[in-house]
Amino acid sequence: MCDGMRSFGYKKTYTILSVILLIILIIAIGIMVWFDLFYTPPKKENKVNEETVKVVEPVITRADNEYFEGKKLVAITFDDGPSNVTTKILDELDKRDAKVTFFMVGNRINTYSDIVKRVHDSGHTIGNHSYSHKSFNKQTPEQYLNEINTTNFTISSITGEDVIFVRPPYGAYKNSTLENVNMNFVLWSIDTLDWKTRDADMVYNEIITKVDDGSIILMHDLYETTYEAAIRAIDYLLENGYAVVSLEEMYRIRGLEPEMHSSIRYLLPPEPEIPEEVIPEEVVVDTETTDNIETNEKK
Repeated sequence: MCDGMRSFGYKKTYTILSVILLIILIIAIGIMVWFDLFYTPPKKENKVNEETVKVVEPVITRADNEYFEGKKLVAITFDDGPSNVTTKILDELDKRDAKVTFFMVGNRINTYSDIVKRVHDSGHTIGNHSYSHKSFNKQTPEQYLNEINTTNFTISSITGEDVIFVRPPYGAYKNSTLENVNMNFVLWSIDTLDWKTRDADMVYNEIITKVDDGSIILMHDLYETTYEAAIRAIDYLLENGYAVVSLEEMYRIRGLEPEMHSSIRYLLPPEPEIPEEVIPEEVVVDTETTDNIETNEKK
């Protein structure tokens, strides 16, 4: 009897629990169905943390003409190197926003080939200053062409690039020399006479009192006094609205191309093109009609 009652109680409890679980399951399913049919989750706003967003500004370098906007241009050139002084000049140029041009003598290049490579790799311009520094005017065309070609070959064997600028020793050349040499002859507008005075203050003053937009300055990378004056002058120029540029940069910024068989002493911007004046068509006056008008007016 007791066992039967106990068994009946277990069955009843089991039935009640089953019913409860079934009700819970039905409620759960109902909630899920309701959510699927009627519930719309709120849209998440895509909030951007302004602090994490960085606007990347385009980097303007010396390769962009925009870099030089509003600045006057000056080309500092060094003759007769390379030498150990050239290295000191390069060290200081690396610290400053400046590029220059070196006119090298051919018979010195192999001795300082590492410096030649550094000049080129640093973005400076290398020009030809003959092989032995003899005046072209005292040589036959065959002789000075040999000097120029040998030096060009020596430079190119180190840099891998053609040489387009030449500075004749002492600035001496004839019109026939221009015709015979397929290069751009570069002279100067400011002669610092650094080789003569060997005085850093005098050389510095010569530059800052005569410099102007488009100036080409002559110096020599052989003397300590030239090194001192050049760095002081470059600092002055950079602080006073000038950009110190190589000859290649100056041509590019001016929008010009080096002309072969020609020479320059300075390089100014090209003059703006002036539109042709519109000439009105000629007015043809009918004199007979005019006379009639005057006659009628008198009447």
